[in-house]
Amino acid sequence: MTDNNSTQTLKRMLIRIEYDGTGLVGWQRQDNGPSVQAFLEKAAKKLTTRPTLVQGSGRTDAGVHATGQAAHLDVPIHLTATDVMRGLNALLETDQVSVVSAQPVAAEFNARFDAVQRSYLYRILAR
Repeated sequence: MTDNNSTQTLKRMLIRIEYDGTGLVGWQRQDNGPSVQAFLEKAAKKLTTRPTLVQGSGRTDAGVHATGQAAHLDVPIHLTATDVMRGLNALLETDQVSVVSAQPVAAEFNARFDAVQRSYLYRILAR
């Protein structure tokens, strides 16, 4: 895969993320507050030295936590899965979000459209 904006060769990585959504506006980048996607994209820009879209397999609402969110991003070909996982974690500006794994996938892979399963656990505290 070649980035249209440069001659740098890229490869796609699948990352698994967990996060504490307390105080976040949800997964999706928004103007009204911090989001999981915005934190990851800011870290990814530092890691890849270019604007990098992080596409999730789904979105969560404000305040929702996740233990196995999947997403993908394109990174320079020289970065290993370990480089991506450790690099993103080191560059994240919050301890609410953590990348728990990374693995290379086919260039056509899409975390949202290629998802084969999603599961949710709702816990409601009624007082």
